[in-house]
Amino acid sequence: MGNCFLASLVLFSFLDPLLSAPAPAPAAPRPATSSQQSSPPRAPAPTVAPAPPTTFLGTRPPVFLLPGSGASTLDSTWTNSTLKAACSPTAATSTIWLQDINTLTGDPTCIQAALLLTFNSTTSLWQNNSNAQITPHDYGGVTGVVGIPVDNVFLHPIWSAMVQQLQSQGYTIGSNLFGAPYDWRVSFYTLQQIGYFARLKNSIEAAVKANNNTRAVICGHSLGTLVSTYFLTSATTAAWREEYVAAYFSYSGLYAGASVAFTQFIEGNSYGFAVSPSRLWAAARTWGSLVQRSPVPHVWGNQVLISSRAKKYTASDMRQLLYDLNLTQQVSTYDRIYSSVANLTMNPLNVDTYCIMGNSIQTAVNLAYDVPTFNGSVPLSGANVTYGGGDGVINQISLDECLSLDPVAVYNFTGIDHGGVLGDPMVMKIFLKALSTYTNPPSPSATSNMHG
Repeated sequence: MGNCFLASLVLFSFLDPLLSAPAPAPAAPRPATSSQQSSPPRAPAPTVAPAPPTTFLGTRPPVFLLPGSGASTLDSTWTNSTLKAACSPTAATSTIWLQDINTLTGDPTCIQAALLLTFNSTTSLWQNNSNAQITPHDYGGVTGVVGIPVDNVFLHPIWSAMVQQLQSQGYTIGSNLFGAPYDWRVSFYTLQQIGYFARLKNSIEAAVKANNNTRAVICGHSLGTLVSTYFLTSATTAAWREEYVAAYFSYSGLYAGASVAFTQFIEGNSYGFAVSPSRLWAAARTWGSLVQRSPVPHVWGNQVLISSRAKKYTASDMRQLLYDLNLTQQVSTYDRIYSSVANLTMNPLNVDTYCIMGNSIQTAVNLAYDVPTFNGSVPLSGANVTYGGGDGVINQISLDECLSLDPVAVYNFTGIDHGGVLGDPMVMKIFLKALSTYTNPPSPSATSNMHG
């Protein structure tokens, strides 16, 4: 299969509903089984029909939405005067991901200069380069997480359906409904260093206190499930979670990595747009977050995931693959970053957890490149793809790792893809019913219905 497919596919391990990867076969029928600042105005989201009213018998729990990679809008404040004059001549801060399609399809200077990370040898972390400061757009609001508006056309709905449905149920943005966008290029450790987790923690505390001490609900999608789970297990204490977090909803969880995770290092990523994946190849090779998506060996075993003519790579060989791609700085950080994910589901969350996922859509599991060896000198394309089960982006073996979090309920939806779970009416109905059990005071009847 050629790079057009792979571009979309890799995109959506990580660019959330931004474009569910096209499956090579039609989706199966409907669901399924259940068990247990200076930027131009945002384009309007596509309208979705409101769900039937849900009964909230007490104060509504505040909801926090964490998107996946590529799904947080990013703003750029240029510190390089030459680049500022060329890339944002009229505004101190502008949206770099992604307001103008020409930023991606035209001269790549601006987007590459902004999204390229610099390795700090003192901290062993990847960080913003000296050209620009990149920050997520509208933290605490929702315009940075509802979708990616390009040229004032709303292209990729992410949390837009969720936001509209919650508003129809009486939620108010900035009062009990919050977006928590983040810089999806960087690892957990960089997010920790730049204060993202402290900010999220403070935001949750403030929201809980402002809403009659009603504990919060966290929703994560794709890479956002890893960020959410890391926050709950490593950036907070059990006592804090008991006081401030009622539930965690995991959508399309990436808990054991994806077989195609490292293809961005090999060929780049078009993020679903009509450009060559190689356009962002150089920048993607610096993104520490990609290592967090590495397949987990104790889950994947000896399955061959990527190969050249000379060598086959299993989950245990991803560090060697980075070395063969001449990514020496990524190699130096691999053990530290990877270890933050490898055992992520082995720690108890101590909050009600819901695993929500699609299945039965063909998903790439092995990519074979017709080259003698990998050397990282140029971006490649044209991998031969072997498929397995999953949601079209995340492999089933990784989705199923959510069950290690000891969830109170697991929902598998046949034929709904990676991004589709966020807007599907049945999924939304299930979410709203569960959400109504976390009011303050709670609804005993609703609670027994959900957990009985």
